[in-house]
Amino acid sequence: MIKFKDFVPKEVTKAGFFSSARLEELNDSLKRANIWIENQNINVLNIETVVLPNIHRSSEEGSTDTDITTSGDMSSNWHQFIRVWYK
Repeated sequence: MIKFKDFVPKEVTKAGFFSSARLEELNDSLKRANIWIENQNINVLNIETVVLPNIHRSSEEGSTDTDITTSGDMSSNWHQFIRVWYK
């Protein structure tokens, strides 16, 4: 059975009224992915970088949300994360 696991940069600080949220570097997510891969008994099929909008908003369900929205009248923040496909 094919599965996947996402490694999304963690929020270091929440967004404020006049400021955006601050996220850890993508390289930190890559380090966590490498550690996870080393500790699992899995067959890695593929590793990809995915970019989605607004995954840290409270109204969204993160990287696995199937309906992430954007609007031309509001700002959208696009986030890059690492997805590992494995068996």
